[in-house]
Amino acid sequence: MTQEILDQGLYKLTQYLFDKIHNILPEKLHNLPIEVVIEGYFGAYFLTRALQLGSKNIASKIIPDFDRKALPKLERICEFGLPAAFLTYSLIEPHGARDLIYNKPMDNLGIFMAYLGGITAAEQDLNKCSRLL
Repeated sequence: MTQEILDQGLYKLTQYLFDKIHNILPEKLHNLPIEVVIEGYFGAYFLTRALQLGSKNIASKIIPDFDRKALPKLERICEFGLPAAFLTYSLIEPHGARDLIYNKPMDNLGIFMAYLGGITAAEQDLNKCSRLL
């Protein structure tokens, strides 16, 4: 399977979810930064929580204690993964990174809010795990 096909599938899924939420939000919020904030943050937050739930109920049946031992490590890696990926991209392709920063402000806001939503869910899970130990 080529990368283009994977990207197209991810794009279609993301667009489908965006359209569903877009139709729920009041029209006066459409195409404003607040829409991107709401969709990016809460989309990533609920996706992360769903993955954590799947880890607890499915992955731990296949790999014992996956959600208590491996998941916290994966969550910590992911917290640093997005900034590291963008930093790496900016070192490899500085002109492309500059173009992304200056020409895609709404995309950047959405990515940043998605990052914060995912971090919030991950930190909540990490704090819960640390209290259980």
